[in-house]
Formats: sequence, C-alpha cells, structure tokens
Amino acid sequence: MTGADCATPLEMQHLLGISYDRLHGWLDRGIVVASKRTAGGHRRFTARDQRRVRLAARLKREGASTRQLARFVPALHEETERMIEVEVARRLTAAVALAR
Repeated sequence: MTGADCATPLEMQHLLGISYDRLHGWLDRGIVVASKRTAGGHRRFTARDQRRVRLAARLKREGASTRQLARFVPALHEETERMIEVEVARRLTAAVALAR
C-alpha cells in the first residue's frame, strides 16, 4: 500500500483479483470511488474506498450484474460505514467506562 493507507488501482486489482477494465468500469459508473488523488492526478483508494471496492468485488463473485452493483453498492456501503461508526463508538464508550 502506498502512503497513509491509500492503495493504487494496481494494488486494488492485485488484492482482489479483478481486471483493469473491471475496476475502471466501476469507477466510471460510480460503483466505486477513489477519493484521493496524487499531485500528478493519479487515483488513490482510501481505507473507506477499499472497503467499497471489496464489497463490489464480493457481490460480483456472488453473481451480481453491473447494473445491480450500480444500484446496491453505494447504499450498502453507506450502511456498512454507519454500522462501523456505531460499533467503534460503542467500543470506545465501553473502554472509557472500564478505565474509570
């Protein structure tokens, strides 16, 4: 992975076993995002972006069409991120309570 937990498109392709065309097609359709760019304009995937790509790849392996990915991945990803935030807050609250 490149700096600050960001991954290049090539790293994502290798990590998930997906092709250049597939990843860039998903980017072009807004199914996945690369929210960071280098000074030279190259895409970088943050940890959050990487979770979204993993979700899309998992659903594709399960047989989802590109149309289904475009429809469901953004909403599923947002719900997953909310669940992660709630769980992190719950664990932090519990840790603070134990520290008292």
